[in-house]
Amino acid sequence: MKLKNIFFTLFFLTNLTALHSQNGIITYKTKRTKIRKTSNPEMTRKITEEVNRSSYVLYFNKEKSFFKKEKNIPLYPFKSKFADISTGANKNWYQFNGINKDAMYNTEILSKQYIVNDSSRMKEWEFFNEIKIIDGYTCYKAVNKKLNTRSGNYITNIAWYTTDIPLPYGPIGNGGLPGLILKLEIDNFHYLVDKIILNPKKIKKNPSLKKGKNIDVNEKIRLMRDVRKVTID
Repeated sequence: MKLKNIFFTLFFLTNLTALHSQNGIITYKTKRTKIRKTSNPEMTRKITEEVNRSSYVLYFNKEKSFFKKEKNIPLYPFKSKFADISTGANKNWYQFNGINKDAMYNTEILSKQYIVNDSSRMKEWEFFNEIKIIDGYTCYKAVNKKLNTRSGNYITNIAWYTTDIPLPYGPIGNGGLPGLILKLEIDNFHYLVDKIILNPKKIKKNPSLKKGKNIDVNEKIRLMRDVRKVTID
């Protein structure tokens, strides 16, 4: 059963007033939930191991957030890069709590810097009347079906967010919901909260987006195809 969007809007505005000065740090862990059969099971095993031992951090306040993978020493450096790509953590994400609810990241193509807007990750959610307790917080379910530009198939993203922290952020650019995402289920893996620190005494100054031309995801794909000299057909 879907809940009315107006309910969440009113609930969000009410709680945001109470927590307008809130900021914090949340760390996540990733876990591979499905392991598909491949022609190279040993490589799959190593990638899965790297996914399962990775951690990530999201710094947030009422205006914006910054998400990145935490540094670690990989067991398999080459496989670790594949793990980052598969979890979407091969880039740093910036989210903005403005009217448009933007999610952005930097990318470099032919030594030229770009700002890629992938704000579909902050929109088009369907709300469901399902509840789960995560790390002591009451969380609600939302679903977003997103097109995988590589395979052409749709991937179902399931977010569990808490209105106890009514800020619209989450892992790898996903958000725009009436609360912080504590669990994000994507295809064959998920992000799960590991630790939350609200209103820390020391506030880290996060990096800003590098200056560059603003493009959307489709434009990024076209530019990369041009670089590789591969046509759309």
